[in-house]
Amino acid sequence: MAIIMKKSLLFILIILLPFLLEGQIALSGKFCKTTNAGFDTQCYKFQNDGTFEYYESSCVGVERFIKGSYEIINSKIRLNLDRGAKKFKIDIKELPEEENDRVNIYFRVSNILGRGIQATIFPDSLNIHDFSFEKHLTDPDGHLKWVENKQNNKKLISIEQSAGPARKFELDFNKSQMVLIKFIPLIKDTANNKEYDFDMMNGSPKKVSIDGNTYIQNK
Repeated sequence: MAIIMKKSLLFILIILLPFLLEGQIALSGKFCKTTNAGFDTQCYKFQNDGTFEYYESSCVGVERFIKGSYEIINSKIRLNLDRGAKKFKIDIKELPEEENDRVNIYFRVSNILGRGIQATIFPDSLNIHDFSFEKHLTDPDGHLKWVENKQNNKKLISIEQSAGPARKFELDFNKSQMVLIKFIPLIKDTANNKEYDFDMMNGSPKKVSIDGNTYIQNK
């Protein structure tokens, strides 16, 4: 009787083993691929809590970035992108007044790493014939200064960078300000809500294949 019970338990264990192992799989770590002779890098960074980050970087900095969550299903990985991720972040700081009837507005545009990038900034209501590169285009380090008459109203401001879609925000014109704008470009969502393969070695994932690309775990 005892022998039969042991065999039954062994049989059940063999059946359940793949499911038990799957529950122990963790994609902790960074998985990357490089292109352009090593100058461009794309990486997925997986956390033990089921979240991940993805970024594409080149010699000029991070060009795409996204966050999300992942889950292991039938020995495959499913990615769920954070569709609520912000495309840019604005921090506005009030400055001391230098003139009673005029305001100074300083802009600084940067990428996710804080490196200055060039962009055009202009009131959304601006007539195209009034556009001026001197007034509406930042310098290569992302700096731009406006000196405007003080007004007791808000204006909708547009900002464009690298031929991408315009981002918009409201700005008071009744006080001097420092406007810090940080772009957070997002990866396309073609990888969202799909299942992908990963290769195991010594009980832990070593490679992940996503959208036809293979990412190797960094040591």
